[in-house]
Amino acid sequence: MEEPLYDIEIQKEGGIYLGRMYSDGGNIKEFKSHKIDLLFRDMIYDMRLALGEFSNRDVEYTGDGGQIK
Repeated sequence: MEEPLYDIEIQKEGGIYLGRMYSDGGNIKEFKSHKIDLLFRDMIYDMRLALGEFSNRDVEYTGDGGQIK
């Protein structure tokens, strides 16, 4: 059975993208960025942290492409 984890809303106000994530627990998180791809990156990263996906990885990566074991 499928159940929604988040409802996502994205708007553009002036030159800034505003993203809102509504969780099934009633929480709302807001994200802002001048670039839509960075907004998506931040929102996806937050969802992955909340769902515990990073704890299942064998290798961690740094922002400059390096690896941490």
